[in-house]
Amino acid sequence: MNLVTVRKSEDGLTIRTSKNPLYGFVVMEQQGAFTVSPSGWVDEKCPTCLIQGTMEILKRMEDKLNAGLVGKIVHKESLEPFNLKNPAQDIKYAGKTKIACSVKGKPIYRVSTFTADVNAVDELIAHDNGKQISEANQNGKAVESLQALKAEPVTA
Repeated sequence: MNLVTVRKSEDGLTIRTSKNPLYGFVVMEQQGAFTVSPSGWVDEKCPTCLIQGTMEILKRMEDKLNAGLVGKIVHKESLEPFNLKNPAQDIKYAGKTKIACSVKGKPIYRVSTFTADVNAVDELIAHDNGKQISEANQNGKAVESLQALKAEPVTA
């Protein structure tokens, strides 16, 4: 059974308050997830996502959330931003390099969501800036690509 569980705050809270006290969110995680590369190497993953809502609804759901939800966390990637008001929020980065993954210079945007459909699959886009990412990993420092990508206008 695929069980997605709550990642409690450092204070032990299930529901966290947003900037507006009428709204909140819960951080969910899927422990025990893994991927296998085409060359056969396994890598453990612990994907996370947010479940957002009014504090009233989230408080009513708190016991169910704490018990865990049957389903999975899926990732959707796009070359178009999901959030037009703050497109930089969903840019996909390569590990700890702070390099934005891109295709032909356009950033890849990524969101993670919970779904009750245990057969749902990730929608991923392969990046083409692997050389830049490899160089950053080899040098142990990030190349400042983020500001260049953020500076480009986004048309909707």
